[in-house]
Amino acid sequence: MTKDPMLEDEATIDIGGVLPEMGVSAGGPVILAGRYLLLGLLGTGGMGTVYRARDLDLSEEIAVKVLRRELVESPSIVARFKQEVRLARRVTHRNVARTFDTGEHGGERFITMEYIDGEALADKLAKRGKLPLGEALDMAGSICAGLAAAHTAGIVHRDLKPENVLVEPNGRVVLTDFGMALTFEDAEGDTVVDGSNELVGTPVYMAPEQVEGRVDIDARADVYALGAMLYEMVTGERPWRGESAWAVASARLLSPPPDPRAVVPELPESVSRVITRAMSKNREDRYRDIEDMANEISTITLPSGPVSLRGHRASMASIPDLPVEIGTKAVAVLPFAFASEEDELYSEGIMLDLIDTLAGVEGLRVRGPRASSEHAPEGRDVRAVGQKLGVQAVIDGSLRRAGGRVQVVARLTAVVDGFQLWASRIERAEDDWFSLVADISRGVTGALTVRERTNSIRELVDADGLIDYLDARNRLLHAENADDLEPVLALGQSDDARLIALAAEAAWRRARHGAAERAAVMRDRAADAACRAVAVAPELATPRVVLSRIALAQGTLVEGARALRESLRLAPGAPEIQALFGRVLALVGRPRQGLTFLDAALTLEPSLEEAFCDALRVRALLAEWGAIERAVSSGARSPDRDEMLARLALWHPDPGLAHAVARIPGLSPRAAALASAKRGPDGSRQALVALRAIQPHTIEERIERLQLEAELLAGAGDEAAALAAIESASTLGLTDVTWLERCPLLAPLGGQLASIAADVARRAENVRLMLRTSRRAGEP
Repeated sequence: MTKDPMLEDEATIDIGGVLPEMGVSAGGPVILAGRYLLLGLLGTGGMGTVYRARDLDLSEEIAVKVLRRELVESPSIVARFKQEVRLARRVTHRNVARTFDTGEHGGERFITMEYIDGEALADKLAKRGKLPLGEALDMAGSICAGLAAAHTAGIVHRDLKPENVLVEPNGRVVLTDFGMALTFEDAEGDTVVDGSNELVGTPVYMAPEQVEGRVDIDARADVYALGAMLYEMVTGERPWRGESAWAVASARLLSPPPDPRAVVPELPESVSRVITRAMSKNREDRYRDIEDMANEISTITLPSGPVSLRGHRASMASIPDLPVEIGTKAVAVLPFAFASEEDELYSEGIMLDLIDTLAGVEGLRVRGPRASSEHAPEGRDVRAVGQKLGVQAVIDGSLRRAGGRVQVVARLTAVVDGFQLWASRIERAEDDWFSLVADISRGVTGALTVRERTNSIRELVDADGLIDYLDARNRLLHAENADDLEPVLALGQSDDARLIALAAEAAWRRARHGAAERAAVMRDRAADAACRAVAVAPELATPRVVLSRIALAQGTLVEGARALRESLRLAPGAPEIQALFGRVLALVGRPRQGLTFLDAALTLEPSLEEAFCDALRVRALLAEWGAIERAVSSGARSPDRDEMLARLALWHPDPGLAHAVARIPGLSPRAAALASAKRGPDGSRQALVALRAIQPHTIEERIERLQLEAELLAGAGDEAAALAAIESASTLGLTDVTWLERCPLLAPLGGQLASIAADVARRAENVRLMLRTSRRAGEP
């Protein structure tokens, strides 16, 4: 970290990097064209960023869509952007967001439009998994009405998807973003408005003719997209899957539309008929127009009882009552510049506490501290850093202390266009530290148009407690060995919940490394400290994560799931919690949804090696071998990663993958032994010897070792011994139903696993029920 010379002068604090051409200072608002005051970030898309704004002339809130700066120089893109206004202004309907005008400011091009204070259908589906049938059909009817108005005006949307459908609190459904739209007249010509051969649309919802690149796109492409959306609304799953966007897109060219009753058998045949007809590969077989589809939807009679997934095991990919959705807005908190070396600990501390606080806000995804701390303040370009981190907005600033007080300048910058969305200068007493953090968080969440969690703020007892707290956080972030954590363990004797929670985390880390007896002592210390912290400060997520990990290690997955559920409720944007949640979901029969959480966590904090290995394992269970092959050839190495790759290579039918793993330089003896197991019985025996050389410390580790033993034994053809290993794992509490059903090496055991599988499935269902029951007070 670097001193900030700009803090040497109290009269002027300018934290740099703002846009002089926009007339923005550290505390100044962004006003486009002298009229539109930007209030907050609503979202970003392929063509630009959408802001909530105030029309100063009319004193009304509106939305402003600003074209991506790098696209302004493309005549075809600008033409498409202008066309969005020209086309959208033709449509006046309650189910279509109104478009007002275009404008330009300092080289930026923008559109003004109606501000819809609603929730995206994508967020609703992420939160609830699937919708009640009646609600889904009503929503589809409203979408039909909006599309009918657009089609009557001669407009095809071409990019209809849940992200472009907003639902207001009063139930009004509104279509937005006609940026990819074209007119029927355009479609009849030789080229479309973009003047290129690019794939226009979103692969999951694109019609086959869009995938094929045909230029004569008509309204039936929107019919197809609505069919795909309705499929997702009533099943909680997307109709097409694949390892890449092109794999997803091409699946509809090779296969007939999937029947939603394969996921929800109780679904009325009339609903299935609407969906499969709308998604017909040949557009001549679809509804002639959106009105025909709307008419058939209106004739569907709802069943007298609820349509649910209860008792159904054909598809386990949807949990309708997940406690939270994965956020759609990504933000990074960078290290704050500081005025003197004595302030460095405080500078890092404010970054870490802001990350923790914002991780508790639903709708946000917050980059982890390791990913963010690599970008020191000196000479950095926050937009470039934000682009590298893959976020929509960046928080940075400056800090200094004087006379027992802390002065901070903080700002929030949009990455796409560099607009400063919020900035403030805040001063607090040092012992008012968490109120300072809360003030910054409040400003940021308001500018990002997300709702801040209203947890009570608990201050540390005194200034000495603050120093201990910041030092402990620094050690937990940078510790290279067990001795580095010793001072943090001592904080377990404190009376302050925050310090006790940090001691619990340190004890858990110590428990994961070292001799069995020492590990057991550390687990007990971690559990005791975590329970004390939760009792004093139930709003803290960290001690609940520790309790969850301890319960999972001891084989009590239901208790672990309970603590994990509460952790996710308190900190939905924390990558470590997302990763653990994804791991458990994948174990208990939700592999695709688990992978969604694992991927989200790794996007925010790529250094989560355990999550990376878990994601590899899930992908192998889903037979997504391309990801495994890429990991082998990537060159990125760690002992855990190499061992996982060696294990997964045993599952693959082609021995070439195992040979490729065996050639990785520097393999650990255990990974090398696993890689050689593909060679035959002798290799399997050597791998078993290496596996049994390390004694497991916990029930979780014993179960995992028995699973690996079963794989090696089954691969060597010793089915009886493999079955015995699985029985032993089940006796210890095995809940990994996904592995039992999908591991290729277990396929020869077939019906011999039936009794064990029933026990494992029952335990997995108990864990799923615990994960599924989380609701906040006041929610239906």
